[in-house]
Amino acid sequence: MRASWNAPCGCRGPRCLGAQALEIYLAEITVHTWDLATATGQRPVWDAEVVDIGLGAMQRDLPAEGRTASYEEAFQHMPAGTPTDPPFAEAVDLPDDASAIEQLVAWTGRRP
Repeated sequence: MRASWNAPCGCRGPRCLGAQALEIYLAEITVHTWDLATATGQRPVWDAEVVDIGLGAMQRDLPAEGRTASYEEAFQHMPAGTPTDPPFAEAVDLPDDASAIEQLVAWTGRRP
C-alpha cells in the first residue's frame, strides 16, 4: 500500500489527494481504536509509523484552533434536523514528553 501512496499520479504537490485521504482514514481508524481500547481497559502496542502518519495527517488537515467556531458556522448552513454534534473538540494541550498516540488523540480533542 505504501508504494501506491507515493506513486506518481500527476497531482500537484508531493502527494495525491487520494494519499491524503488514506492518511486521514488511517488516523481515524487509529483514534477510534484508541477509543475502544481505552473504553475496554486495553493498552495496545501502537505501530509507530502508523501513528506518525496519522498524527501528521491530522496536524496538516485539522486546524489547531477555532474548530468550535468553524463548526458552529457550518451548522448554520445545514438543513433543519441535521445533527450538530461537532466531530472534533479543540486540541488538548499535553506535556512535551507525550507519546505519539497521546499527541494524536489529543489533537482530535480527546484527553489521553
